[in-house]
Amino acid sequence: MALLPDAVEPFRDYRTLMDRSHRLFFEQGAEATEERRRIAARQESILTAMETDFPLDAPAVQAMREAIAAHALAVRDIEAEAVSALREAMA
Repeated sequence: MALLPDAVEPFRDYRTLMDRSHRLFFEQGAEATEERRRIAARQESILTAMETDFPLDAPAVQAMREAIAAHALAVRDIEAEAVSALREAMA
């Protein structure tokens, strides 16, 4: 995933927790509230730790920004094709 790549441990950990929280919500609803609170606390600790020890240097941040931009442009292109196909189908 471009936004939170596996190669950067805190990003991977945060995304894993985010995915788990979402899955718990969809599968268990309110019954998962306590576990989701624990997950949120762990996510907060990851964010706090990165405030003083960010895992990327300036060149790596720039490379990540470029990767995100490339993904966004690819999505734009796919969506443009989909809109064109829908317009043709509706004509």
